[in-house]
Amino acid sequence: MKYNKCLRIILFITLLILTKLQGSIVDDELLRELLEEEKPNEAERMKESGYQFSEEYVRQGQEESEKEEKIRRQQAVLEEELLMEQQNERIRQQREADFQSSLERMNEDQQKAARKQKKKDAKIVKKILKASNQGNHYSVLGLLNFALKIGPFTFFRPSPKDIKKAYRHRAMKTHPDKNRDGKAQEAFVAVEESAAVLMDDQARELYDLEIKTARIEKQERILQKLSTIRIFVRDQLSWLIWLFHKVLGPFAV
Repeated sequence: MKYNKCLRIILFITLLILTKLQGSIVDDELLRELLEEEKPNEAERMKESGYQFSEEYVRQGQEESEKEEKIRRQQAVLEEELLMEQQNERIRQQREADFQSSLERMNEDQQKAARKQKKKDAKIVKKILKASNQGNHYSVLGLLNFALKIGPFTFFRPSPKDIKKAYRHRAMKTHPDKNRDGKAQEAFVAVEESAAVLMDDQARELYDLEIKTARIEKQERILQKLSTIRIFVRDQLSWLIWLFHKVLGPFAV
C-alpha cells in the first residue's frame, strides 16, 4: 500500500518535470522563431537608415562645395577689384606727378589757367565715377531716362542716336589726353562700359528691366514705411484720446 502511494507520487513528479521541460522547449522554439523574423526586419531598417545617412551626407557635401565655390568666387572678385584699385591709384599718382611737372614749365598765367581747367575736369570725372558706382549707365553718359510707356508708344526714352552723341561728348571730356584729372582714366573706362551696355539692344533691355524692378521695390519699401508710420500715428492718437477722456471725462459737462 505504501509502495503504491510512493510510486504515484514519483510518477506525478515525473510528469510535472516533463511538462515544464516541454513548455520550456516550446517557449525556446517560439523565441527562436521571433528572432528569425526580427532579423530581416532589423536588416532592412539598418539598410534603409544607412541609405538615408549616405543621401544626407552627399547633400551636405554638395552644400559645402557650393558654399566654398561661392566664397572662392567672392574672393576672386575682391582680389580683382583690389588689383584694379591699386592700378588706378598708380595711374592717378603718375598723372598727378606729370601735371605738376608740366606746371613747372609754365608761366604764372598758364599755371592759373591749367589749375582752373583741372578743377573743371575733376568735377566731370567725379560726377561720372559717382554715377558709375551707383550703376547708373544713363547718368554716366549725362542722359536722363524718364521712359514713359503709354500703350505701344514710349516717350522720353533716349534714342540710339542720343546715346551715341552723349558717348562721343563724354569720351572727349574724359579722355586721358584731354582731361588733366588723375582719375580721368577711370572715368573714361566707365564711359566706355556704359556706352557698351546702352548701345546693345538686348543688354539695354535687360538693364532697363533691372531699373524698373528696382524702382518698384523701392516704391514698395516706401509704402510699407508710410503704412507703419500711419499705424503708429493712429495708435498714438487713439491713446491720447483715451487719456483725454479718462482724465477730463469726470469734468465734462
